[in-house]
Amino acid sequence: VQLTGFISKVDPGGFQLARYQIACCAADAVPAVVIVHGVAGHPPRRDSWVRVTGAYLGGSGDLPRLAATSVEQIPVPNEPYE
Repeated sequence: VQLTGFISKVDPGGFQLARYQIACCAADAVPAVVIVHGVAGHPPRRDSWVRVTGAYLGGSGDLPRLAATSVEQIPVPNEPYE
């Protein structure tokens, strides 16, 4: 799986990756969030944009989990919303 988003929360050994989905306007924006595990070294800083490649691990409470095989910092996309 490959996902692109911004770091919404940093946890030991990982982070939460988020991206907003907008159907009409900012008032109906809904965050899509996954927990990313297996990050070697220091995780990227909060609010930075990354592209994560990894394997789906299932859910953890309300959030899906991803085991990262690579994390690449990227510039903010031209279209940051989906």
